[in-house]
Amino acid sequence: MHIRLFIVTYKGYERLQTCLGSLFSSDLDPCELEVYIINNHTEFKIDSQFEDKVEVLHNTLRPDWSNGHLSRNWNQALLHGFEDLSNPACDAVVAVQDDTRFHDDWYTKLEELHETYSLVQNGLGDQFISYLPEAVKSIGLWDERLIFSGHALDYFNRAYLFNTKNTTINDIGHERTHNLIFPHDPEKSANYLIDADPRKIDDQWDQSTLSVRIGSDLLKKKYGSEYYFSDLKQNPRYDRDSAVHMFYPYFEKDVENKEEIGYVYDKTWDQETDSALGKIADSDQLVWLVEKLGLKQTAKKVYKKVAYR
Repeated sequence: MHIRLFIVTYKGYERLQTCLGSLFSSDLDPCELEVYIINNHTEFKIDSQFEDKVEVLHNTLRPDWSNGHLSRNWNQALLHGFEDLSNPACDAVVAVQDDTRFHDDWYTKLEELHETYSLVQNGLGDQFISYLPEAVKSIGLWDERLIFSGHALDYFNRAYLFNTKNTTINDIGHERTHNLIFPHDPEKSANYLIDADPRKIDDQWDQSTLSVRIGSDLLKKKYGSEYYFSDLKQNPRYDRDSAVHMFYPYFEKDVENKEEIGYVYDKTWDQETDSALGKIADSDQLVWLVEKLGLKQTAKKVYKKVAYR
Protein backbone atom coordinates (compact mmCIF):
# COMPACT_ATOMS: atom_id res chain seq x y z
CA MET A 1 0.00 0.00 0.00
CA HIS A 2 1.45 3.33 -1.11
CA ILE A 3 0.87 5.87 1.67
CA ARG A 4 1.46 9.61 1.82
CA LEU A 5 1.75 10.63 5.48
CA PHE A 6 1.40 14.24 6.63
CA ILE A 7 2.50 15.49 10.06
CA VAL A 8 1.12 18.86 11.17
CA THR A 9 3.42 20.80 13.50
CA TYR A 10 3.42 24.17 15.24
CA LYS A 11 6.59 25.17 17.07
CA GLY A 12 6.91 21.61 18.33
CA TYR A 13 10.54 20.57 17.91
CA GLU A 14 10.71 18.02 20.73
CA ARG A 15 7.31 16.53 19.93
CA LEU A 16 8.19 16.28 16.26
CA GLN A 17 11.50 14.50 16.87
CA THR A 18 9.78 11.94 19.10
CA CYS A 19 7.09 11.45 16.47
CA LEU A 20 9.60 10.96 13.64
CA GLY A 21 11.75 8.68 15.79
CA SER A 22 8.83 6.35 16.46
CA LEU A 23 7.74 6.50 12.82
CA PHE A 24 11.08 5.57 11.27
CA SER A 25 11.78 2.85 13.81
CA SER A 26 8.48 1.12 13.03
CA ASP A 27 7.60 -1.56 10.47
CA LEU A 28 6.92 0.90 7.66
CA ASP A 29 7.95 0.13 4.09
CA PRO A 30 10.26 3.01 3.05
CA CYS A 31 9.54 2.30 -0.61
CA GLU A 32 5.79 2.67 -0.07
CA LEU A 33 5.70 5.62 2.32
CA GLU A 34 6.20 9.32 1.58
CA VAL A 35 6.46 11.59 4.62
CA TYR A 36 5.57 15.30 4.58
CA ILE A 37 5.61 17.86 7.37
CA ILE A 38 3.13 20.74 7.27
CA ASN A 39 4.91 23.40 9.31
CA ASN A 40 2.80 26.22 10.74
CA HIS A 41 5.44 28.35 12.52
CA THR A 42 8.55 30.24 11.44
CA GLU A 43 10.52 28.71 14.32
CA PHE A 44 11.25 25.30 12.82
CA LYS A 45 14.08 22.82 12.97
CA ILE A 46 14.53 19.11 12.46
CA ASP A 47 17.24 16.65 13.38
CA SER A 48 19.72 15.95 10.59
CA GLN A 49 18.95 12.21 10.69
CA PHE A 50 15.46 12.95 9.31
CA GLU A 51 16.29 15.63 6.75
CA ASP A 52 16.56 13.28 3.77
CA LYS A 53 13.53 11.23 4.84
CA VAL A 54 10.88 13.93 4.85
CA GLU A 55 9.69 16.86 2.75
CA VAL A 56 8.81 20.00 4.69
CA LEU A 57 5.92 22.15 3.47
CA HIS A 58 6.22 25.56 5.13
CA ASN A 59 2.88 27.29 5.64
CA THR A 60 4.47 30.75 5.48
CA LEU A 61 1.23 32.68 5.05
CA ARG A 62 -0.11 31.65 8.47
CA PRO A 63 0.81 34.17 11.22
CA ASP A 64 2.81 32.81 14.17
CA TRP A 65 0.32 34.38 16.57
CA SER A 66 -2.70 32.57 15.13
CA ASN A 67 -4.29 29.77 17.12
CA GLY A 68 -4.63 27.11 14.44
CA HIS A 69 -6.77 26.14 11.49
CA LEU A 70 -6.52 22.36 11.47
CA SER A 71 -9.48 21.78 9.17
CA ARG A 72 -7.50 23.61 6.49
CA ASN A 73 -4.33 21.63 7.26
CA TRP A 74 -6.20 18.34 6.92
CA ASN A 75 -7.63 19.45 3.58
CA GLN A 76 -4.14 20.42 2.45
CA ALA A 77 -2.99 16.91 3.30
CA LEU A 78 -5.84 15.33 1.32
CA LEU A 79 -5.34 17.60 -1.68
CA HIS A 80 -1.57 17.15 -1.87
CA GLY A 81 -1.88 13.49 -0.95
CA PHE A 82 -4.45 12.14 -3.37
CA GLU A 83 -4.22 15.02 -5.87
CA ASP A 84 -7.17 13.58 -7.80
CA LEU A 85 -9.90 11.40 -6.27
CA SER A 86 -10.71 9.77 -9.60
CA ASN A 87 -7.04 8.95 -10.25
CA PRO A 88 -5.34 9.15 -6.81
CA ALA A 89 -1.58 9.55 -6.55
CA CYS A 90 -1.45 7.13 -3.60
CA ASP A 91 -3.53 4.38 -2.01
CA ALA A 92 -4.02 6.10 1.35
CA VAL A 93 -3.40 9.45 3.04
CA VAL A 94 -2.48 9.42 6.73
CA ALA A 95 -2.71 12.73 8.61
CA VAL A 96 -1.32 13.03 12.16
CA GLN A 97 -0.39 15.63 14.75
CA ASP A 98 3.21 16.11 15.82
CA ASP A 99 2.72 14.57 19.27
CA THR A 100 1.84 11.18 17.78
CA ARG A 101 3.92 8.20 18.85
CA PHE A 102 3.63 5.30 16.43
CA HIS A 103 3.58 1.70 17.59
CA ASP A 104 6.19 -0.58 16.07
CA ASP A 105 3.66 -2.50 13.96
CA TRP A 106 1.24 0.32 13.07
CA TYR A 107 1.89 0.06 9.33
CA THR A 108 0.99 -3.63 9.03
CA LYS A 109 -2.05 -3.21 11.26
CA LEU A 110 -3.28 -0.23 9.24
CA GLU A 111 -3.07 -2.17 6.00
CA GLU A 112 -5.23 -4.88 7.59
CA LEU A 113 -7.76 -2.35 8.87
CA HIS A 114 -8.11 -0.79 5.44
CA GLU A 115 -9.28 -4.13 4.10
CA THR A 116 -12.49 -3.39 6.04
CA TYR A 117 -12.59 0.37 6.57
CA SER A 118 -11.95 3.31 4.25
CA LEU A 119 -11.59 5.72 7.21
CA VAL A 120 -9.53 4.76 10.27
CA GLN A 121 -9.28 7.02 13.33
CA ASN A 122 -6.95 6.27 16.23
CA GLY A 123 -5.69 8.04 19.33
CA LEU A 124 -7.38 11.19 20.60
CA GLY A 125 -9.57 13.26 18.28
CA ASP A 126 -7.87 14.07 14.98
CA GLN A 127 -4.49 12.87 16.25
CA PHE A 128 -4.36 10.09 13.64
CA ILE A 129 -6.70 9.58 10.68
CA SER A 130 -6.08 7.43 7.63
CA TYR A 131 -8.18 7.82 4.50
CA LEU A 132 -8.75 5.82 1.36
CA PRO A 133 -10.09 7.83 -1.60
CA GLU A 134 -13.49 6.17 -1.14
CA ALA A 135 -13.84 7.77 2.29
CA VAL A 136 -13.33 11.29 0.97
CA LYS A 137 -15.70 10.59 -1.91
CA SER A 138 -18.38 9.68 0.64
CA ILE A 139 -17.69 12.22 3.42
CA GLY A 140 -16.18 15.15 1.54
CA LEU A 141 -13.46 17.48 2.80
CA TRP A 142 -13.17 19.14 6.21
CA ASP A 143 -15.33 22.19 6.84
CA GLU A 144 -12.87 25.10 6.93
CA ARG A 145 -15.46 27.37 8.51
CA LEU A 146 -14.67 25.48 11.72
CA ILE A 147 -11.45 27.20 12.70
CA PHE A 148 -10.13 25.43 15.77
CA SER A 149 -13.10 24.07 17.64
CA GLY A 150 -15.57 21.42 16.53
CA HIS A 151 -13.79 20.53 13.29
CA ALA A 152 -13.12 16.91 14.29
CA LEU A 153 -16.60 16.47 15.74
CA ASP A 154 -18.11 17.67 12.48
CA TYR A 155 -16.00 15.34 10.35
CA PHE A 156 -16.71 12.34 12.58
CA ASN A 157 -20.42 13.19 12.51
CA ARG A 158 -20.39 13.19 8.71
CA ALA A 159 -18.32 10.01 8.63
CA TYR A 160 -21.01 8.35 10.75
CA LEU A 161 -23.82 9.69 8.56
CA PHE A 162 -22.33 9.13 5.10
CA ASN A 163 -19.69 6.40 5.52
CA THR A 164 -21.23 4.40 8.34
CA LYS A 165 -20.14 0.85 7.58
CA ASN A 166 -16.70 1.81 6.32
CA THR A 167 -15.59 4.01 9.24
CA THR A 168 -13.91 3.04 12.52
CA ILE A 169 -13.72 5.77 15.18
CA ASN A 170 -11.93 4.93 18.44
CA ASP A 171 -11.84 8.35 20.11
CA ILE A 172 -12.62 7.31 23.68
CA GLY A 173 -11.10 10.53 25.04
CA HIS A 174 -14.00 12.49 23.54
CA GLU A 175 -16.53 9.67 23.96
CA ARG A 176 -16.80 9.29 20.18
CA THR A 177 -16.74 5.64 19.13
CA HIS A 178 -18.14 3.78 16.16
CA ASN A 179 -17.20 0.33 14.84
CA LEU A 180 -14.52 -0.05 17.51
CA ILE A 181 -11.56 -2.12 16.38
CA PHE A 182 -12.13 -4.28 19.46
CA PRO A 183 -15.85 -3.96 20.33
CA HIS A 184 -15.38 -5.01 23.94
CA ASP A 185 -12.11 -3.16 24.59
CA PRO A 186 -12.27 0.60 23.86
CA GLU A 187 -8.89 1.28 25.48
CA LYS A 188 -7.11 -1.26 23.28
CA SER A 189 -8.94 0.11 20.25
CA ALA A 190 -7.87 3.72 20.91
CA ASN A 191 -4.22 2.67 21.37
CA TYR A 192 -4.08 0.13 18.54
CA LEU A 193 -1.85 2.05 16.10
CA ILE A 194 -0.46 4.88 18.21
CA ASP A 195 -0.12 5.96 21.82
CA ALA A 196 -3.34 7.74 22.84
CA ASP A 197 -1.87 9.44 25.92
CA PRO A 198 -3.14 12.96 26.73
CA ARG A 199 -2.01 15.48 24.15
CA LYS A 200 0.87 17.91 24.64
CA ILE A 201 -0.10 21.31 23.23
CA ASP A 202 1.95 24.51 23.34
CA ASP A 203 0.61 27.34 25.51
CA GLN A 204 0.85 29.65 22.50
CA TRP A 205 -1.61 27.44 20.61
CA ASP A 206 -4.46 27.90 23.04
CA GLN A 207 -8.05 27.96 21.84
CA SER A 208 -9.59 31.41 21.64
CA THR A 209 -13.07 32.03 22.99
CA LEU A 210 -14.10 33.36 19.58
CA SER A 211 -13.06 30.16 17.79
CA VAL A 212 -15.07 28.06 20.24
CA ARG A 213 -18.18 30.23 19.78
CA ILE A 214 -17.90 30.12 16.00
CA GLY A 215 -17.59 26.34 16.08
CA SER A 216 -20.47 25.88 18.46
CA ASP A 217 -22.81 28.14 16.49
CA LEU A 218 -22.05 26.42 13.20
CA LEU A 219 -22.46 22.93 14.65
CA LYS A 220 -25.88 23.92 16.01
CA LYS A 221 -26.91 25.07 12.54
CA LYS A 222 -25.74 21.83 10.97
CA TYR A 223 -26.94 19.29 13.55
CA GLY A 224 -29.27 21.08 15.96
CA SER A 225 -28.73 22.05 19.59
CA GLU A 226 -27.66 18.50 20.53
CA TYR A 227 -24.80 18.07 18.08
CA TYR A 228 -22.44 15.78 19.99
CA PHE A 229 -21.50 12.44 18.46
CA SER A 230 -23.48 10.36 20.95
CA ASP A 231 -26.55 12.55 20.37
CA LEU A 232 -26.25 12.16 16.62
CA LYS A 233 -26.05 8.37 16.84
CA GLN A 234 -29.29 8.31 18.80
CA ASN A 235 -31.06 10.84 16.60
CA PRO A 236 -29.36 11.29 13.19
CA ARG A 237 -30.04 14.72 11.71
CA TYR A 238 -28.29 17.07 9.34
CA ASP A 239 -29.22 20.46 7.90
CA ARG A 240 -28.06 20.44 4.29
CA ASP A 241 -28.86 24.14 3.87
CA SER A 242 -25.95 25.10 6.15
CA ALA A 243 -23.78 22.11 5.42
CA VAL A 244 -20.70 22.46 3.20
CA HIS A 245 -19.24 25.07 0.87
CA MET A 246 -17.04 23.98 -2.01
CA PHE A 247 -13.60 25.57 -1.72
CA TYR A 248 -11.68 23.24 -4.06
CA PRO A 249 -13.93 22.40 -7.05
CA TYR A 250 -11.07 20.88 -9.04
CA PHE A 251 -10.78 18.25 -6.29
CA GLU A 252 -14.25 18.10 -4.75
CA LYS A 253 -15.91 17.55 -8.13
CA ASP A 254 -15.31 13.82 -7.49
CA VAL A 255 -17.15 13.71 -4.16
CA GLU A 256 -19.94 11.32 -5.05
CA ASN A 257 -22.88 12.43 -2.89
CA LYS A 258 -22.50 16.21 -2.99
CA GLU A 259 -26.24 16.81 -2.85
CA GLU A 260 -26.75 14.52 0.15
CA ILE A 261 -23.87 16.14 2.04
CA GLY A 262 -25.31 19.55 1.20
CA TYR A 263 -22.59 21.00 -1.01
CA VAL A 264 -23.39 24.45 -2.38
CA TYR A 265 -22.73 23.95 -6.07
CA ASP A 266 -24.30 24.04 -9.53
CA LYS A 267 -25.70 20.55 -10.15
CA THR A 268 -25.05 20.84 -13.88
CA TRP A 269 -21.38 20.55 -13.02
CA ASP A 270 -21.64 16.79 -12.62
CA GLN A 271 -22.65 16.42 -16.25
CA GLU A 272 -20.71 19.27 -17.81
CA THR A 273 -17.39 19.64 -16.01
CA ASP A 274 -15.75 16.25 -16.47
CA SER A 275 -14.91 16.78 -20.13
CA ALA A 276 -14.04 20.45 -19.69
CA LEU A 277 -11.63 19.80 -16.83
CA GLY A 278 -9.94 17.11 -18.86
CA LYS A 279 -9.38 19.52 -21.74
CA ILE A 280 -8.55 22.67 -19.87
CA ALA A 281 -6.07 23.82 -22.51
CA ASP A 282 -8.94 24.64 -24.85
CA SER A 283 -9.56 28.38 -24.44
CA ASP A 284 -13.35 28.22 -24.87
CA GLN A 285 -13.66 25.54 -22.20
CA LEU A 286 -11.32 27.43 -19.88
CA VAL A 287 -13.47 30.55 -20.17
CA TRP A 288 -16.60 28.42 -19.63
CA LEU A 289 -15.11 26.99 -16.44
CA VAL A 290 -14.17 30.40 -15.05
CA GLU A 291 -17.64 31.76 -15.87
CA LYS A 292 -19.16 28.78 -14.04
CA LEU A 293 -17.28 29.94 -10.95
CA GLY A 294 -18.96 33.33 -11.30
CA LEU A 295 -15.83 35.23 -12.33
CA LYS A 296 -16.99 36.86 -15.55
CA GLN A 297 -14.42 39.67 -15.55
CA THR A 298 -11.66 37.15 -14.93
CA ALA A 299 -13.07 35.06 -17.78
CA LYS A 300 -12.55 37.93 -20.19
CA LYS A 301 -8.94 38.34 -19.07
CA VAL A 302 -8.32 34.60 -19.28
CA TYR A 303 -9.73 34.50 -22.80
CA LYS A 304 -7.37 37.26 -23.91
CA LYS A 305 -4.37 35.46 -22.41
CA VAL A 306 -5.08 32.04 -23.91
CA ALA A 307 -5.98 33.55 -27.30
CA TYR A 308 -2.42 34.80 -27.74
CA ARG A 309 -0.61 31.64 -26.64
